[in-house]
Amino acid sequence: MAGLRGYNRRVLYLIDASVYVFRAYYSMPPDMLDREGNAAHALFGFARFLGDLIERAKPRYLAVAFDESLETSFRNRIDPTYKANREPAPADLKLQFGRCREFCEHLGVAHFGSGEYEADDIIGTLHARFRREGLPATLVTRDKDLAQLVREGDVFTLEGSVKGRALSARTVVPGRPTGARMVSSTLTIPTLTFGGPGGPRPDFSAAQTLVRWTKSPGSLYFVTLENVELSPVGVDIAFPGGIRGRRRVIFAPTAADSLPVNALGLPYYGRYQVYVWRVNEEYAQLYATLQQDSRDLNEPFTNITGGLGVFTAFAADTTSVTVIKK
Repeated sequence: MAGLRGYNRRVLYLIDASVYVFRAYYSMPPDMLDREGNAAHALFGFARFLGDLIERAKPRYLAVAFDESLETSFRNRIDPTYKANREPAPADLKLQFGRCREFCEHLGVAHFGSGEYEADDIIGTLHARFRREGLPATLVTRDKDLAQLVREGDVFTLEGSVKGRALSARTVVPGRPTGARMVSSTLTIPTLTFGGPGGPRPDFSAAQTLVRWTKSPGSLYFVTLENVELSPVGVDIAFPGGIRGRRRVIFAPTAADSLPVNALGLPYYGRYQVYVWRVNEEYAQLYATLQQDSRDLNEPFTNITGGLGVFTAFAADTTSVTVIKK
């Protein structure tokens, strides 16, 4: 196992190698061979990726984690069906995984693999250890599972290029909201009756409630509700004829500490997961610029230098509400 190699910046780069080895294996021409006639396309793709990263980022500390525990990790002992639906890696890919580790060794780059732990576990362990020592880390991965390592105040950067034009952006992870709760956990939609003029009117008071949260000074929030039923039944009052696939309802950003929720504006009966998101100013500005019509067209807000779009971060607290029919 090689030691951590020094470069120019005091930043630790943790690389989830398997993602990039797999990507090269399935995207590069398979007729690329080594001197012994073995497939080398995944090795070539990974080596190019790693070399480009070192040249561009010049990290002072660098470590690469490999997955070697598809059938032997501690999770398999807990649950023998864990990842049982995954096909074993082809023989030529297994060989190239070993060559990728050899390549890291020759570069003097720290590389880790274990039959007991997955690359995620290794990266999480290294990240936690060096965070305690005050060393900032950059996670190089496409695996969303590693998002659980993100903490308030962490800085995310975007660097890339499109047709030779450099793109860059920066955002900071906001603090997680707290205290998300529904004033009423059940919303009831009454049965409609038509008694004519002067007849009884449906009582819709039980179809309305508030979602509340603990507000931090100067913070912005937005709320989403997502139906989690396997086979939801459409709310025909709000959407005559039944709903049409939209499970999520999104509300505009707000600086308040509560938001009214009306069951008549929801597409389905059943249980909804309610997310209260704390957002950065750039998201609120994007949302505001989307609310325009053809009489007042403006350039949409962007915080990406050299490009168009929004690069931002969110943090959420959750609660739930259930919509029923009386």
